Amino acid sequence: MGRGPIQALDEWCKGRSWIPRAALLAWFGYIGLRHLLNPMYASIFKGLNLGIHEGGHLLFGIFGNQFLTVAGGTLLQLAVPLIGVVIFVRQRDYFAICFAAVWLATNLYDVAIYLADARALALPLVTVGHSSGPVIHDWNYMLFHMGLINQDTMIASGLRAGGFLALWSAVAAGTWMCCRMIHHARTGGSAPAANEGPAPPSYQFPGSPATKPPVICGRLPGNQPPFS
Repeated sequence: MGRGPIQALDEWCKGRSWIPRAALLAWFGYIGLRHLLNPMYASIFKGLNLGIHEGGHLLFGIFGNQFLTVAGGTLLQLAVPLIGVVIFVRQRDYFAICFAAVWLATNLYDVAIYLADARALALPLVTVGHSSGPVIHDWNYMLFHMGLINQDTMIASGLRAGGFLALWSAVAAGTWMCCRMIHHARTGGSAPAANEGPAPPSYQFPGSPATKPPVICGRLPGNQPPFS
């Protein structure tokens, strides 16, 4: 029977250092707390997320559809960390999956801030290059065309909930992995198999190199004496 995912993950933790990963976890927790305390908080990922967002407008603009061009910023912004998750899953770099999940969470928080501003239009807008007309507010445009403009804050709350779930799930998983790394470091990375029973007793005769079974006093089958 093959190993389950928990056993495979536990095996992966053997021999890996928990110290730098614990430092990253502390940083992840700090980002999560700042987002909880301040809905407008912008993490160190903000500049990277914004650059990918603007690149998404350019990428999807090649299709010539205005709605897709406007939506392309958010699509690429969320797709890139998801692609990172897939890559790390294929590489079996399990702690890196936590990093990609936190990165995705920061994007969800950033999109939620932008989306909640769809009606208020209070945020300063950024565009690539020189615009010949007024700069389009992505979510004002998209929600208006989808008939959801009055639900902007409600949808934004859902995205914040998704960001919270992704971030703190990553922190919980990373904490478990660090605990297993510490455990394996203390025990030398070895433990008896779960379904491995106690070793059978062995009997060693003095002066004999081989291990032999005990002598049973009695008669052997066929009325043969026990000794010849």
